[in-house]
Amino acid sequence: MCDLADPAAVRAAADRTVETYGRLDVAFDNDATISPPGPMDQVPEADFDRLYAVYLKDPWLAMTAEVAAIRATARTGAIVDNSSVGSLMGDPELPAYGTMQRAVNSLTESAAVTSGPEGIRVNAIALGNTLTETSRTWEADSPGLVERLEAQTPLRRAADPDEIAQAAAWLLSDRSSYVTGTVLRVDAGARACPEAEGRTGTVRRLGGLAVHLEGDARLLGPEREHPHDLLDLRERLGVGPDDVLGQAVAGVDRPVDRVALERAV
Repeated sequence: MCDLADPAAVRAAADRTVETYGRLDVAFDNDATISPPGPMDQVPEADFDRLYAVYLKDPWLAMTAEVAAIRATARTGAIVDNSSVGSLMGDPELPAYGTMQRAVNSLTESAAVTSGPEGIRVNAIALGNTLTETSRTWEADSPGLVERLEAQTPLRRAADPDEIAQAAAWLLSDRSSYVTGTVLRVDAGARACPEAEGRTGTVRRLGGLAVHLEGDARLLGPEREHPHDLLDLRERLGVGPDDVLGQAVAGVDRPVDRVALERAV
């Protein structure tokens, strides 16, 4: 363990491991700091810099030192970075955090490509809502946040930290010897849920028009790909293409009759 806010300590941790055990075979890079929720335009620059230092710069420093130590001692090995399911989608409540974690995913893939020929595997875990000190802090700042996150997963619960550790142990072991450059989702199925992206329906393609079918039967996000495909829109939906496209440009959802919409789709 080391202080991720201290670059010298990060490098020294790898050296200390080699001095103590004679070699470095595997490493799990798990970093955390408090990331107060809030919209992007309200994130203080100091907070952004701190999140960058802990969630992106330090994993880079750690992986660099770990690869060098593995190469010099064990020659082959594995590294796992801790990322987040928040890196796989837009995150309006934690924009800086999600940005850094998405960058960690890219860093992981780049390291896997670079170190793969040497027999050094590099993967990441995109963890979901986990019962940690950080999640408790988020809950204190935004009451009900944890419950909302749990409701967006098929398992309807948060993870115990040991469940994340088990995934990391598998990626570090020889049982995953053919796995590298992977971002493994350990999120109780959150990413597979429509609610995880704010959806309540499915996206379908209708005559060149992108149709988002929701519970209240509205047309969302139309895209005019082929004008001639829209000529019969009024007859099929009871709504003219100009009306729908105009509403889309204005950013207003256009209610349509459920029966007409389902019949057309």
